[in-house]
Amino acid sequence: MIAAFVITTAQVTLRGKLTGPTTPYNEQMRMARYLLHGTGFVCPVGPERDDPSSWYAPGYIAGMTAVLAIFGEHSTASLATIRLINIAVVSVAFGLYFLVGLRLFDRKIAWVGLVLMVLSPALSFKADEIWDTSWTMLSGAALLALFVLVRPRRGWALVLSGLGCGAVAMINPAFTLCYPVWVIYSWSGRRAERRKVSDFLRYAGLVLCGFLITVLPWTVRNYRTFGELFYLRGNLPLEIWSGNAPWSDGYGDARRRDKPHPVFHESEARRMVELGEYRYFQTCRRDVRRWWAEDKSRFVRLTLSRIAWFWGGRYDFDVSRAALIAKALGVAGSTILAAIGTVVIVWKRRNGLILLATTLVFPLTYYVTQITVRYRLPIEPLILLLGAVGLVRLFRGRNTDRAKGSGAESPVA
Repeated sequence: MIAAFVITTAQVTLRGKLTGPTTPYNEQMRMARYLLHGTGFVCPVGPERDDPSSWYAPGYIAGMTAVLAIFGEHSTASLATIRLINIAVVSVAFGLYFLVGLRLFDRKIAWVGLVLMVLSPALSFKADEIWDTSWTMLSGAALLALFVLVRPRRGWALVLSGLGCGAVAMINPAFTLCYPVWVIYSWSGRRAERRKVSDFLRYAGLVLCGFLITVLPWTVRNYRTFGELFYLRGNLPLEIWSGNAPWSDGYGDARRRDKPHPVFHESEARRMVELGEYRYFQTCRRDVRRWWAEDKSRFVRLTLSRIAWFWGGRYDFDVSRAALIAKALGVAGSTILAAIGTVVIVWKRRNGLILLATTLVFPLTYYVTQITVRYRLPIEPLILLLGAVGLVRLFRGRNTDRAKGSGAESPVA
């Protein structure tokens, strides 16, 4: 973990990004500054005003606000501190996935996976971004480690696990679809006589209770403020609207300023200011329903494209050669290795199916909204751990072939 922190910090510093400014359209930084001013948790689009926001969950933004309060709203010390904290939590996530690799596989696979994480072009290239991605990665890694390494049993431990699930969702609810997978996996490790439907309902129910205790206050705040019940964030209609509009190709890239979006497009920003954030989200919902009724096949085509881009990357933008190489190695390359690791797990190492299930469930929301490389990063260490399984298996198979050629015997994983 220390090596990962030092290497990542060094490359971010050498690229001049450690104290560099954020992008001018960084909504989360804007919301942190507005919160620091005492305006409240308000819309990041347009001038600072009293327009309550449901765009993001509050956890990461509140954390950034604390850093700005200590080091200064516009100081380079604040920017450097936030980036160093982000790099540190990613390094801790690497360590947790290393421990998961030790439990599910063996020492060699765990170490290869850790090296792949530290050297990952995708993770390195995005290490300077000020966003909730790093904390989402760490919180997901912590929960996965909890359900794989600890496998809570007692009632109080299950409630605490649920509280942890809720705390993670308050940072970013991206891992929520993975919670049932992790709970089922953890429960399946109980003794055979305890694996009954009634026992599972109790087990899952206690986790659910802890989860609801954590998310209930923010849910009540949203309901009282906006008059509707939704899960933590109200921006889902905007994401579906942006990714499936008639002018959209389904890929969400900040450089594509020709695509209407309130963060990047002036007329859409004005419309959001005039309507208010949540009413704007409601108009997006109505548009999406109309487009779906008019051309369902287009939604299907865009969804299939997003699946391909999530796992293989997209390369048709005017970016530097270094960025293209980083994407090719960091996205398509790790996917190929993970595919090999998946085959090995399915046929040889069924105790690693929890990793495969997590990587398959996590991106489901993005398949129907929009895709960028950043949305994949919270599970990139998992993909690389699967890739380590594939890489080690390839080399072990090669060594086995050599041993057979020389008449010696060698174990096969």
